[in-house]
Amino acid sequence: MTDRPGYRHRLKAAASELGTMPGISHCTILHDDGCAIFQRQACNCIPDISIIPADGGSVLVIDASGQASKSSKQ
Repeated sequence: MTDRPGYRHRLKAAASELGTMPGISHCTILHDDGCAIFQRQACNCIPDISIIPADGGSVLVIDASGQASKSSKQ
């Protein structure tokens, strides 16, 4: 898969991994400063996506292809 802008397809690709996380989690999507989303248009960047479990567990980072990898706490 090539790096394509947006984030919804990446969250869908990571859904199986995200579904195994118990409880509530917070998702951060950090868009580039020049992203069109700030102009009320479709996202045209490849934002940084992190899933942060409320229980303080390992943070999941979703890469540009939708693969989730665990990271130490932010």
